[in-house]
Amino acid sequence: MKKVVLLAALDTRGGLAKSIKRRLQEKGCEVVIMDTGVLGQPEMPASIARKAVADAGGKKLAELIQAAKQGAHQAGAVKVMTRGAEKLVREFYDAGKFDGIMAVGGTTGTSIALAAMKALPVGVPKLILTTVMGGQSVDNKDIMMMPLKEDAENLERCLVQAAYAMAGMLAAQVRTKLEPLPMIGITALGVTTAGVEKALRLLQEKGYDPVVFHARSEILGELIEEDRMKGIIDFTSFETLLLGKERLLSAGKKALPQIIVPGALDMLILPGTRDTLSEEYSSRPTHEHGPMIILVRTNPDELAKAAQNIADRANAALGPVKIVIPKKGFSSVDKEGHPFYKPETDQVFAKNLKTRLKPEIHVFEFDSHVNDEEFAEQVVDIFHQIFSQVSKRGQK
Repeated sequence: MKKVVLLAALDTRGGLAKSIKRRLQEKGCEVVIMDTGVLGQPEMPASIARKAVADAGGKKLAELIQAAKQGAHQAGAVKVMTRGAEKLVREFYDAGKFDGIMAVGGTTGTSIALAAMKALPVGVPKLILTTVMGGQSVDNKDIMMMPLKEDAENLERCLVQAAYAMAGMLAAQVRTKLEPLPMIGITALGVTTAGVEKALRLLQEKGYDPVVFHARSEILGELIEEDRMKGIIDFTSFETLLLGKERLLSAGKKALPQIIVPGALDMLILPGTRDTLSEEYSSRPTHEHGPMIILVRTNPDELAKAAQNIADRANAALGPVKIVIPKKGFSSVDKEGHPFYKPETDQVFAKNLKTRLKPEIHVFEFDSHVNDEEFAEQVVDIFHQIFSQVSKRGQK
């Protein structure tokens, strides 16, 4: 039987929690209710009482109640209950005490639930039924949010759909291989997708399980921290211009084999149109990527900065790192006949990188474009070599 933790302030949302619990039980789930309320009388008993939540958050419930009666702002109590819920949820998950997590609430309940759910790994079913869909972000976490309509016509439908959605996520069984393939993270953007797709096919042929992370690498970083990745091909390192050397630093700390490619380093990705560009960028080559997305060609100074950031990250890595550079362009708009094609500017990256890297970190340069088949073959072959070397050392 699957177990669901349900977060709710039982003094204000007890009735809703009771209804959701009943619906989940109808679908064969066991429900553990955590009370995140403070002041009012709970409308139903909780599996995890508010006192335990407050204790886990570092305060006694009686202290929170007394402070509220003396006029203390609600925010202090909310912080305590948030810390407590986050701590308990993570501890219970690590102990294998539940399979999915739900919450029902308004602004405060949603805030507490988001903090608790963000502490959990990717893949754990997470659902919040909330009266406030705007203003609070799930960031890059796999958290489902559903609007709660409390009018008589829609309330029951919302509760049933939320409960059944959770039950459905829990019932969905992901097929796992008896011997899981090594999972390899590979970064992508639309302008490098053609090359990434070729690399994916080649990795699969060599017995890897490649997973693509499009545009943003935060989730990849979390999976690295959770030890779910066995290697990294940073095919599209454009975020280096925004996030600096801290981007994917965890891969080096975990000693994962890494390939770094300057994919999309030929561009800055800015909101707006040509007409809204600041004077700083208006004289550069541009490319309209969408109605409100404009690409601006990077200059030598920006590529030198990117080289420094990547060198710092590579030099700090505890595992093997190789840099692979396509000399005929870094993206689909950086090739002969296209607006960003400036080989001499791209060379600034390679020259600066070589002067900053440790001698043992090799830079490979190939007379191909980032999206070419032969470049994907070179990247995958080099990755396979260093991955095999690491695997052999691990077996000794």
